[in-house]
Amino acid sequence: MIERIQKIINKVCETLEYIIAAIVVLALVISAISYLPVIKDLFIKTGNSEEFLIFLEQIFNYVVGIEFIKLLCKPNTENTFEVLIFLVSRHMIIGNTSALDMFLSVASIAILCVIRRLLNTKFRHEKDTDETEDNK
Repeated sequence: MIERIQKIINKVCETLEYIIAAIVVLALVISAISYLPVIKDLFIKTGNSEEFLIFLEQIFNYVVGIEFIKLLCKPNTENTFEVLIFLVSRHMIIGNTSALDMFLSVASIAILCVIRRLLNTKFRHEKDTDETEDNK
C-alpha cells in the first residue's frame, strides 16, 4: 500500500516537473521572439561592443534556460554539471571580473569537469559490474 502511494506521488512529481519545463520553454520562446528587434539592431550597429555584450548576456541566459529545462526533464548528474558549467562560464565571460575572479572561474570549471568525469567513470564501472553479476 505504501509503495503504491509512493509511486503515485512520484508520478505526480514527474508530471509537475514536465509542466514546469513546458512553462519555462514557453517563457523562453516568448522572450526570444520579443528579442528579435534587438538582434536586428545589433547587426545594423556592428561597432558597439557594449550592445554585443548585452546580446551575449541574453544568449547565455537562453543557454542556461535550455540546460535548466533539460535538468527538469531528466534530473541527473550530467545535466546538473552542465548547468553549473554554463553558469560559471556565463559569469566569466559576461561579468566584469578581476584576474582572481577569472582564475577562480577557470579553476571551478576544471574541478566540475574532473568531478563529472570521475562520476561518469564510477557509474560506468558500477554498471559493468552489475551487468557481469547479472550474467552469472
